[in-house]
Amino acid sequence: MPHTHLDASITIQAPAQRVFDRIGDLSRFNDWNPFPSMDPTTTSNHEGPAFGPGAVFNYEGKRLGKGRMEITTVHAPHRIDIDMTFWRGHSETRSKAAFIIVAEGGVTEVHWTFDEDRGVGMYLLGKLFFDRMMTNTFRGGLETLKSLVEAESRG
Repeated sequence: MPHTHLDASITIQAPAQRVFDRIGDLSRFNDWNPFPSMDPTTTSNHEGPAFGPGAVFNYEGKRLGKGRMEITTVHAPHRIDIDMTFWRGHSETRSKAAFIIVAEGGVTEVHWTFDEDRGVGMYLLGKLFFDRMMTNTFRGGLETLKSLVEAESRG
């Protein structure tokens, strides 16, 4: 199966630990989650711990479908790995996401990555339509995250 890798990034004027703490707290994910704006019917909930392995974020919407994010590993303050599951009708798709956090002096570079194996048809559709839209959506979420973290850092 062809493999898809998406990567959106942004630079945040804040220490890596502060960025890491905000990203890893799934109980606060909707503060910067870019997807509900695409589907106003979306409902979501958080289960398990707020932070770290076992933290889960569930969502469901008419347009977005049903999905689940679960933090599987953390390497503070540099990386958060997430298992993703998406349901559409009777089909289930599994993917991986990660937040990679790179400290450079007083600024932090954040990458939101997404990896998925797809059938050839979905791979081609992704390359033509879906992947650019998803990367832009990730970037929008990262821009909101940047605004939140920088405001919190100021005070």
